[in-house]
Amino acid sequence: MLRFRSLFLALLSLIVLLGVTLVPGTAAAQAKPKQKIQVLTVYSNSAYTQAEALSIALKRVVDRSRDWTLGKGDFSLEVLTAALGCEEVPDAACLKKIAKQVDSERFVWGQLEKQGTQVTGTIHFESPEGSKQTSVSYSENLTDASDEALLQVAQVAFLEITGAAPGKLKITAEHAQTVIVDDEAARQLTNGGIELDLPGGEHQLTFSAPGYASETRTVQVVAGQLVEVKLSLRQATGGGVEGSIGADTGRGLSTRQVIGIGTMGVGAVLLAGSVYSALQVSGVNNDQDFDRYRASVAQGEDVCERAKAGRRYPSAPDPSGIADQCSKASTFQTLQWVFAGAGVVAGGVGAYLFFGAEDEPASARRKPRIDTRVGSGGGYMSLSLPF
Repeated sequence: MLRFRSLFLALLSLIVLLGVTLVPGTAAAQAKPKQKIQVLTVYSNSAYTQAEALSIALKRVVDRSRDWTLGKGDFSLEVLTAALGCEEVPDAACLKKIAKQVDSERFVWGQLEKQGTQVTGTIHFESPEGSKQTSVSYSENLTDASDEALLQVAQVAFLEITGAAPGKLKITAEHAQTVIVDDEAARQLTNGGIELDLPGGEHQLTFSAPGYASETRTVQVVAGQLVEVKLSLRQATGGGVEGSIGADTGRGLSTRQVIGIGTMGVGAVLLAGSVYSALQVSGVNNDQDFDRYRASVAQGEDVCERAKAGRRYPSAPDPSGIADQCSKASTFQTLQWVFAGAGVVAGGVGAYLFFGAEDEPASARRKPRIDTRVGSGGGYMSLSLPF
C-alpha cells in the first residue's frame, strides 16, 4: 500500500517546479541567445489598415519565435525614409542609415498595395549577411492583427525571409474537431482535416472532440517538405465501479503536519495567482489598441506617460483607454511578484512544518481517510484530515 507521504512529496515537487518557472534567468540562461530584430511599420498609400495590421502580426510572430527578440521602439518605413531624405523604396545607402536609426543591423520592412479585393506586396529582411525578400498576397478582409489567417501569412513570410522556410503539415484526424499546436490557440478542422505551414522541427499536436478521448502526437516537420499525420480518435468509454475505500496510511498525521499541508496549499494558490497576474500583463502588452497607440509614440518616449498626459495621435485609440490599460498592467505586475514571493515562502514553510514533525508523539497524530466513488456519471474523491 502506498504511504500517504508520497502524495505530499508530489505536491511539494509541483510547488517547487512552479516557483522555478516564475524566477527568471534559471533555465533561460542556458538557452541559445536570441538575435535582436526590428520590424518597421509596412508602407502603403492604398491599403493603410491592412499594412498596419500586417506590421503588428509580424511583430507577434517575432515575439513567438525561439530565435529572435524584438528591438525597442516603434518605427515606420514611411517616416524614416522621409526623415532621412530617401526614396519610397530605399536604396542600399538608405538602408544602412535606417539600420543605424533603429539601432538594429537586422530589420524587416515592406510595402503593400491594394489590387481589387486583394492586397499584394513585398516583405524585405536586411542583415549583415545580405538582403532577402518574399511576396505576399491575401484578402483585403484581413485587417485584424490577431486573426489567425493573417498571423499565418506573417509567419510564412517571416520564415521565408529569415532563411527558415516552413514545412507543410497535412492532418487527417477522423472524429477530431480541433487541434492545438505547441500550446497555441486551438484550430478548427474541416471534415477532420487541415493543412498547416509550420517551422521545421518538433511540434506537439493535441486533438480533441466532444465524446472522444483526446490524443496527443509529436511530429517532426521538415523545412520545405510535406509531412502527413493520420489518426482516428477513440470514443470515450463510460461505466466504472462504485465503492468506498478507507485508506490506512500507517502512522497518522500530527497537527503540525496538517498545518504544513494547508500552508503548502496556500502557497500553490498564491503561485497560481502570480501566473494569472502575469497573463493579465501579457494581455495588455499584446492588446491591438495598445499596439496601435504604442506605434504612434516617438522613440524614447514612454507610452504610458503620453497616454496619462492625454496625448492624442492620428489614427491611434483614445489615450484614456490606453492609460487604463497601463494602470491595469502596473497593478498586475506588482501582484505577480508579490504572489510569487509569498507563494514560494508559504510552500517552504509548509514543507518545513510537514517534514519536520517526525519526532512528535504518536498521541498527537490522526489518521486520514480517503473516500472515492466512480460511476457512469462521473466520480469524486474526498480526503478527510482530522486534527
